Amino acid sequence: MAGLLLAENNPAAALPYAIRDVRTNPIDPSATATLGTVLLNLEKPQAALAAFTVSGSLGWRNIPTQLYWLAESQLTDNVEGAAQRIDALLRIGSDNEAVENALQGLSETALGQKALIALLRETPPWEERFILGARQLSGAILDSRLSIIERAVALGAPVDCEAVAQVVNWMVRQDSIYDAEQFWRNSCDNGNHALLSDGSFESGHSSTTANPFAWHLNSRGGMDATVEDAPNPLKGKALHINSSMSVRTAAANQVVTLKPGNYTISWRTAQDDGSPDVSVTIRLQCLDDKSWITSFTPSQRSDKNSFEANFSIPQNGCQIQNLVIQKEAISLLNPHSSWISDIVLKAN
Repeated sequence: MAGLLLAENNPAAALPYAIRDVRTNPIDPSATATLGTVLLNLEKPQAALAAFTVSGSLGWRNIPTQLYWLAESQLTDNVEGAAQRIDALLRIGSDNEAVENALQGLSETALGQKALIALLRETPPWEERFILGARQLSGAILDSRLSIIERAVALGAPVDCEAVAQVVNWMVRQDSIYDAEQFWRNSCDNGNHALLSDGSFESGHSSTTANPFAWHLNSRGGMDATVEDAPNPLKGKALHINSSMSVRTAAANQVVTLKPGNYTISWRTAQDDGSPDVSVTIRLQCLDDKSWITSFTPSQRSDKNSFEANFSIPQNGCQIQNLVIQKEAISLLNPHSSWISDIVLKAN
């Protein structure tokens, strides 16, 4: 009854019921927390403090109690205390507006950011929610959320890269492709600021969905594209392409953001027996108009398994590119196995 009367904004009528509930269930934190909430609404702060002190001692899973102590921490600029309360509320699973407001408030202060970074380093169960919550933010608050995640990763915090990839995709749809790329690189690409992500296929982020700045493997009927241990003379991991496609086919692709200028790209290929494979190559496409870079002409190096190509990005009309690994047409009767790795992209 006390809760119903509170919901009707009638704390005076709720008070006797709240007192009765505490007397009936003195070790129930929800009863004491309800009394504390009633007293707050009646502007009796000292009595409310006493009630919430008791409810806090009875357990940490009561949402009104945690919200009370969160508010108290904010009033006294107790950032560590606020972070602990946020941690508790997020562990409970509360999506209360006050929790989101407190998260944003903490994100706007240097001490608050440090507290949240420390929490993320402990791999909390609410990490995914914290990351995905970035999609509801904008402006400086969004920048703070992304920075907290990046700084936590830089200090060794594990990160949910599937959640990061969803945020990256959202940022791309918001026309923030360069910020999205930076967020991915800092959070899930080991702070790698190379022009191409994971050219040796070692990160484990290759996928068929999600993030445009990781490799997308395009398996389909007649072709399988998988990351596996490479055969000699290649080392480590490589993209393995098994194809019986009778047309040239894209086996994998990755979005890159190259500025206008001259570049060199190199890669290594092999067949199952280790001999060079000229049937797998790389091409670059401008995503603005879907045109192919025509200056792209691969040549074989002295190391017969190595290839390279020089090319130029024009001044206009090619702000974002799609780097495509292609497999040449194969006879339907003779499926062919190819390997490619050690892809390096450099500005000249």
